[in-house]
Amino acid sequence: MGNWHIALFITALLYAASSPAGALPQLERGLVVHLPLKSDLLDHAAKAHPVEVFGRVELRDGGAWFAGEKDWLDVPFVPLNDRPFAIAVWLKPAGSEPTYGVLEQWDKNVPGHILHLMLRNGLSPYLGFYVNDLVSPVALSNAGTWQHLVFQYDGTYQQIWINARLIGRRAAEPYRGTAGKTLLGKSPGWSNVPAKNYTGWMSDFRIYDRALAFDEIDALAATTPRAFESVVATLSVPLLPRSAGSVAHAGSSEVPLLSIEADKLQLRGEPGQEYVVEASEDLVNWEELGTVIVGLEGVADSADADAAQFRQRFYRIRYPGAK
Repeated sequence: MGNWHIALFITALLYAASSPAGALPQLERGLVVHLPLKSDLLDHAAKAHPVEVFGRVELRDGGAWFAGEKDWLDVPFVPLNDRPFAIAVWLKPAGSEPTYGVLEQWDKNVPGHILHLMLRNGLSPYLGFYVNDLVSPVALSNAGTWQHLVFQYDGTYQQIWINARLIGRRAAEPYRGTAGKTLLGKSPGWSNVPAKNYTGWMSDFRIYDRALAFDEIDALAATTPRAFESVVATLSVPLLPRSAGSVAHAGSSEVPLLSIEADKLQLRGEPGQEYVVEASEDLVNWEELGTVIVGLEGVADSADADAAQFRQRFYRIRYPGAK
């Protein structure tokens, strides 16, 4: 992306809770692990991997309850190396810790060989291959509500989706791990990242040996356990600071924040700073919506008159002159 000052892309539209027509049948293609976590703790995909329970993982209140501490589900190695893949799951966190493990597949202590999904630093989703990682700048709305997550690698980009919204993506080399059990609810136990095993509910856990299309992610997020119980209508999104040497902090005048609600866009940033707002349907072809200048109160308003014409819409912001 050259000199783009961009941290991520986000959709502007909320999607209906009903499943898109024709989308559900596609969800069996490439499905290698499926734990519905409704009536049992078994793998219902074609290969029916054995699932071993460690500690206290039990069915209750619409999903599998993980009590934390030494509690997780053990699934044999699932090959996700050197290929696109997707991991989809409904989560309802219930703990008070800032960081939890969601999945671990540990091959060896070498960069690129440890797959780990986490909620870090206040429930921010994290997709890691070990020193090849993507962290969402948007956290889950709060603990105690069901929210749908997709962590995927499409062959070029790591991606994190929350409630059928693309929250972040990053160009990345593929995951390289060729061994290691797939542990649900397990924290990798980094010495420099204090984290606990997952505490809360989990439902409809899926692993695909391919990347999912938007319609498929939309369908998964609209099916179980309770469609969009906690959809966040407005997301505030930090961009990268202009100076590579500066440190970005939420609320700092150096970090513009983009909020989206339907076709209305609001940018908060440094008073007097000029920004160019662009939109895309496919993350490839971009159109300029206009240039905004942040007022003395630190706010600039904009709009996307064409937003209602699209099932998905993405935005990015750049400083004038950035390529």
